[in-house]
Amino acid sequence: MTLNQLKYFCETCRCHSITAAANQLFVTQPAISLAIRELEAEFGITLFTRFNNRLTLTEDGALFYKKADYILQYVRATQNSIGSNVETLYHILDNNAEALEFAIREESAVTYIPLAELNLRKNLLVGCLNRNGRIRIPRGQDTIQVGDTVIIVTTHKGLRDITDILAK
Repeated sequence: MTLNQLKYFCETCRCHSITAAANQLFVTQPAISLAIRELEAEFGITLFTRFNNRLTLTEDGALFYKKADYILQYVRATQNSIGSNVETLYHILDNNAEALEFAIREESAVTYIPLAELNLRKNLLVGCLNRNGRIRIPRGQDTIQVGDTVIIVTTHKGLRDITDILAK
């Protein structure tokens, strides 16, 4: 079992489709199918039933999904804690979005610039700023400052640094 196999399986569960999962992960459909077959062979279980091009988790698949998703969340949290300013990560809306708490420890491309002037990614919300224990709902002229903690809600996965909120 590899982390990639778990990632491919979990994304397929969320999408209910190998094609959609492959598109979401930027891999080929055969790569997803192979990963699922290898997991099924390794554990001796059937993960999905297939009907009319739609996948449905079996009872074993549903149990395996919970454990696989937990493993991936744990690995991601560990990765985020090393060399990252992500303090807390929550999966929300059936894992379709994330709420992240960033600790701002040093100046960067997003600090001391009014939020309205930042070129933020689409599908991203700066939910609140915590400055010296005071919670603010940010407005366009507010800035992110060193010492703040910032809550970001987004559909983008894999944000590790506060500068990842900027559009590329």
